[in-house]
Amino acid sequence: MLFPAVLIVIWWMGSGATAVSAAPARNVTLAVFTAAQQENSVQLTWSTATELDTIGFRIEREVDGTVTALDWIGPNADGFIPAEGSPTLGANYLVVDETAV
Repeated sequence: MLFPAVLIVIWWMGSGATAVSAAPARNVTLAVFTAAQQENSVQLTWSTATELDTIGFRIEREVDGTVTALDWIGPNADGFIPAEGSPTLGANYLVVDETAV
């Protein structure tokens, strides 16, 4: 059975500060996760070490206690980022959220 992984991203952009929290699903070993504020967007990058039975990722953003699924990102603008790793090899991902400002 394949499972979607969910990375929950929390950032605060006041005074240019960015705070990030990532909570990977049990079937993904997250190696690195960063959120970098750009001029008018936030660039999310992450690397996995392993991805066991994972079909992809959905990204959520929390602002003031309200969680929003970023349903407009991904290669098909449907909020889904297909998994590229495997049970023995991870992968690198990059997503730009242009609505975070």
